[in-house]
Amino acid sequence: MAEEILMNWQLGRDRIPRGLVNTPVNMVLRMETSDAFARQHPKTFCDIILAVDTSGSMDEDFGTGGELSKREAVIQAAEAMLDGLDPQDTVSLVCFDSDACEELSGVPAGDRRRVASGLARIREHNGNTNFEAAFAVCRRLLDRLGNPSKKVVFLTDGNANVGDMKKARRTNEELARAGVVVDCYGVGTDYNHQLMREFVSVSNGEAHKLAAPRDAQRLFKASVKNAQQSLIANAVLRVEVPEKMRDVEFYQTTPQQHHVSAPEGVAGGMRIYKVNLSAMTQSHIYNFVLHFSADTPATADMQNMLAGRAVLEYDVPVRGLRTQRAVCVKHLTLGDSPAGEQRRSEVDDMYVTATLIRLEDKKQAAAQKGDWKAVAGFLHEMQRKARDVRRDDLVRDCQSQLDALAKNGRLSQDELNAASQSTSVAQSQSAFKQASGDLLGFGFGG
Repeated sequence: MAEEILMNWQLGRDRIPRGLVNTPVNMVLRMETSDAFARQHPKTFCDIILAVDTSGSMDEDFGTGGELSKREAVIQAAEAMLDGLDPQDTVSLVCFDSDACEELSGVPAGDRRRVASGLARIREHNGNTNFEAAFAVCRRLLDRLGNPSKKVVFLTDGNANVGDMKKARRTNEELARAGVVVDCYGVGTDYNHQLMREFVSVSNGEAHKLAAPRDAQRLFKASVKNAQQSLIANAVLRVEVPEKMRDVEFYQTTPQQHHVSAPEGVAGGMRIYKVNLSAMTQSHIYNFVLHFSADTPATADMQNMLAGRAVLEYDVPVRGLRTQRAVCVKHLTLGDSPAGEQRRSEVDDMYVTATLIRLEDKKQAAAQKGDWKAVAGFLHEMQRKARDVRRDDLVRDCQSQLDALAKNGRLSQDELNAASQSTSVAQSQSAFKQASGDLLGFGFGG
């Protein structure tokens, strides 16, 4: 295994008895950069592209009862973000409303006067909301940016009412293939958080709802820090599951939850799932949950059976390395009796919590169709699962939505956004490295 990356599988159950049919198995894959690599290369230079919605609605109050508009809050957050940048980092600014334009293009962060002048021009724009134009200008900027790490910080307070959304999605995917991470931030009550999650999923970025101006400042700074700590580039994870396994489900649980709904294909008797991680930061732990049903052989001549294989391909620009590979394989150990089986309930709980994001996606789709009866059904199922894993916070979230649905006959966009946010970060407490280097009771020693 390459020295920059640590990978480990953990089984929810092991020493599974022989002769079982369609028995469920849960596995967690954990990945992170090694401490030795992080100490040797703590930071890299980054290019930050701010893509800011400058439509007319950005002049409205932030929604916190104060006098600060959404537009002014964004300018203040961007100015605060500059404090975390190194002089060699660059700042670009794309303002988008009915169209989009560059106000800053690869300006060194050390040129604070020029950057501040560009940010002030956020006040000069107005119009509708065009995501297609915003992503297109971000894409054109890339050819002029040369730092190893690249991040788009995309902020909007509404839905696109101008431009082609299909083209916006395609350009966003082009950014991801070019190694650019896109983080999306929504402000106000009218934007669609589910769409923001869709945008970030292709580059493994993060989507956040900004409830207050201080959230914008905190999260903009975190976005910059993540970009500076992204020394692993163009990372693509491939998880292979034996084709004979049934009922396969695959989820990413940290930094944010995503359901990887369909395999890329089948090769060599293995069903293949792919996740474009783009860049891996030094501080994050990347957790994935794999679920399947298996038949265990009845005969004693087999001591184990292949459960899954993970292959990570990536570049390390700071070392001039391309197409590196880290591989981690896991087998199920077979036992002779149920009494000898070993179980780890925390792995099973991670799987149950991960399934909430799939139900959340279904609930959001039903809400867009106005099928509030189906929304209530999904909420009841989510609440039951949350109760099973003792997540009282998620139980309360579901009940709050059910109460609002009973009272109003529907959920508002703001309520849907809050629910999408809380479910996507349901396991974020496991997203950061701990001092012990141990998560869920397992590290990298075995």
